[in-house]
Amino acid sequence: MQIRKILAGGGLVALGAIGATGVAVLSNGQPPAAASAAITPASFTAAAAAGEIDGVHSGVVFRIMHGGSSPFHGIFPGIEGTLDLDPSNPEAASIDVTIDVTRVLTGNNSRDEHLRAPDYFNVRQFPTSTFKANGGTANGDGSVTVDGELTLLGKTLPVSATITKTGEADFRGQPYSGFEATMSFDRSDFGMMTAIENGGLGDTVELTVFVKAAQ
Repeated sequence: MQIRKILAGGGLVALGAIGATGVAVLSNGQPPAAASAAITPASFTAAAAAGEIDGVHSGVVFRIMHGGSSPFHGIFPGIEGTLDLDPSNPEAASIDVTIDVTRVLTGNNSRDEHLRAPDYFNVRQFPTSTFKANGGTANGDGSVTVDGELTLLGKTLPVSATITKTGEADFRGQPYSGFEATMSFDRSDFGMMTAIENGGLGDTVELTVFVKAAQ
């Protein structure tokens, strides 16, 4: 199966959260609560599929501990790139995704501007983040794990992602497949040290990437 073009204005492609499932920022400006139940992995079908990512229904959610007591979530609603994955041949998987970091959203304008500042994402110097991987390994639960490279703040380090197919269905005459990916990393490895020492924010960041793709 091949997922071709990920449209800007959507979200990160299927690579992301440990314990979160496509969380949105609430209309009252408050951060969303963690998902109460994980999605049960659906086995990859043998049939190959290829299509564009539905950017309106795809995105990347991040999760980080705040004050050592509670998880906090935000979202990146803009990504582009390619993801090629044949469920019968995961070794041939190829992923090349770019995240528009300037569009980070947490439901609070002041906080979003601070996250764009040099203390955190430093978007003037590093407006994008990328994830690239070649080759994958099938897991017993129907998911596929890929070992790739994440570039953030101009530094590239190895990061693994687990991709799960969440379902497939026809919508308005068009067949779609859904995917979700999870990965985690320590932001200090990329040089983002703000608020770690005083316990204001955790070091480990968990990502959930959710994707709806036309077959």
